[in-house]
Amino acid sequence: MVYLFGTYAPWIILAIIGSSLIILRKDFLNIFKGHRKIKNERLILNKIVQQKNKIVSEDSIDSEIWRSGIQKAVEYVREMQPDLIIGVHPGGRMLSVYIADILGFPPGRCIFAHTEPVRSPHINITGLNQLSGKILVIDDITRSGRTLRVLKSYIESEYQSPGFKISSLEFLVLVVVDSLKKVDSFRVPMFRPDFFCYTTEEKRLELPWSILSEKIKLNFDYLNKGLEYDKSYLNIHEKMVQDFNFALSLAKFSIDDQTVFRTSVQMGTLEKGLSNRQKPKNPKDLSR
Repeated sequence: MVYLFGTYAPWIILAIIGSSLIILRKDFLNIFKGHRKIKNERLILNKIVQQKNKIVSEDSIDSEIWRSGIQKAVEYVREMQPDLIIGVHPGGRMLSVYIADILGFPPGRCIFAHTEPVRSPHINITGLNQLSGKILVIDDITRSGRTLRVLKSYIESEYQSPGFKISSLEFLVLVVVDSLKKVDSFRVPMFRPDFFCYTTEEKRLELPWSILSEKIKLNFDYLNKGLEYDKSYLNIHEKMVQDFNFALSLAKFSIDDQTVFRTSVQMGTLEKGLSNRQKPKNPKDLSR
């Protein structure tokens, strides 16, 4: 018996090893298939989410999509409960005051930031007395992500000190232009905000107040280059920055009646259009 076992022992051992390898191979294949299935499900889910939130319009946002996006942003801000809101550039300023008004957020804690290429540092934050607690930065659209990236770096470097205790810094953007460099076969922008509602590949996408933002930017460029400029747009910008209610009235005007708003901006009658909106529809009611 011992002789037989000794004779066939190598074959028995090889058979045991072979059986073990077969079992391990099956387990490995099952694990690999399971991992691949999970990965595929994630890819499919991501694809569905991207298609669901993709803005298919070529040049502007449909009003229903726009309002839905704002509502999602409102819910995010309500859940976060920031101590301070910073609106970036005219578009971010109008979006931030519009959201703040819906939530009853104190106007004094809703401030403004913008880039200034002719000064150093390139970031200017208006209405800033202190920067502490939970900070939320709001912008309407990001294309390259450069402004938000610079702002993030500026806040973290300038205000992370004993006098300014920031517990969190988050970024909310309504639309991300998702047509930049690819990483691992996915399109990703240079700066990914903590929350965004929609993606688009249309770099020239128009938002309700885009025409006003462009007019303001254009005339600031003319001013910096020593060219002739329209001072009225700079005055509107200054008033928007300093006056929460004025910025809010602009935001409501552009969202509620985009066509009239665009026409007013193009014809230089924006403040007149705002004044007409504030008048009672039936003046006779005032005499009653």
